[in-house]
Amino acid sequence: MSENHVCRSCPVRDRALCVSLADEELCGLRLIARKRQVTRNQIVCWAGEEALICANVVTGMFKVCASAADGRDQIVGLLHAGDFIGNPSPSTNRFTITALTDSTICVIPRQLLENFMSAHAKMERLLLDRTHASLEDARLRILLLANRSAEARIATFLLDLTSRSIDGDCTTIRRERQIFNLGLSRGQLAEILGLSSETVSRGLSRLKDNGLIALPGGRTIAILDKSALTVLAGAS
Repeated sequence: MSENHVCRSCPVRDRALCVSLADEELCGLRLIARKRQVTRNQIVCWAGEEALICANVVTGMFKVCASAADGRDQIVGLLHAGDFIGNPSPSTNRFTITALTDSTICVIPRQLLENFMSAHAKMERLLLDRTHASLEDARLRILLLANRSAEARIATFLLDLTSRSIDGDCTTIRRERQIFNLGLSRGQLAEILGLSSETVSRGLSRLKDNGLIALPGGRTIAILDKSALTVLAGAS
């Protein structure tokens, strides 16, 4: 199989940074990139260490953590398939990034990616655009935590997960119904949404009782009524 074909058949070809590259440009990227399997709970970046690698998330989910004042790790974001890890410019890692599920990443040494992007302006611009979008998402998350009810926060989060899922992460039964592995404990979900674990459990139970979701077991969630969930997500 040619190096180009490996990249063209990648499940995140249409959503990772390499979407900015024409097929004939993929070979140059493939020469400096390596696929890497990551197991659940494995750390790929430590806060405070020199940033030596960058990566595209191919499959799975990662948590982005910062150290709180009391020494605890605070989840400040999630990375999904197609998202980018790292900074191609010389820097120190600001966050610790840990796999929440068995995952696959496409790893590129930071210096080599910096050189590659200097010759591919579209890729560099796409990273800048996504960095700005990530900042806007962070601002919207602050608004979400400040002004939404617990159930609206949970609904918004679940809808975001379904929109970010790709084949293998989420099974679509019909337009309104999807089943996926949450990848987070209820405690972790509570941490992200600024709620207590008990509030998250009660909120999920109410969504289940109202027929919006099902909880088959473990961390699996089924979306039963996406339209009603969307209405709830828009409520204060």
